[in-house]
Amino acid sequence: MSSHLPDRRVEPRFETKLNAKVLFKASPQATRFTIKSLGSGLTMVGSTNNVSENGVGLVISARNIDRYLTSVEYTVVVELTLPAGPISFTVKPVRHERVAAGKTDNRYFIAANIVQISAEAKESLLSFLNTLR
Repeated sequence: MSSHLPDRRVEPRFETKLNAKVLFKASPQATRFTIKSLGSGLTMVGSTNNVSENGVGLVISARNIDRYLTSVEYTVVVELTLPAGPISFTVKPVRHERVAAGKTDNRYFIAANIVQISAEAKESLLSFLNTLR
């Protein structure tokens, strides 16, 4: 990050590698065509780069997912495998970039804010983060 830009993070981020699944589902704003073509959703696997109480940094393998990350037609659900068990929550991607591109390796980094999480999942996430402090 540039030294002249303020860090807008409210909660500390912890570098940690957890297994993650990213599910792109049709949002309430989706067209009938999107709903029909997406079906039950598109799942991709990857891992976390960092985690905080309010957000997550993910690295996932994908060829071209720009439209899924930028269109209001898609909702993004993340499932993390914590030591105590899996949790899931809805995120809003705020930044993404391709970090590897090639014939066999295509990966994206996605920075996302958590926008919807159950009380139980939040409690599990906070317990996990407390082990990293």
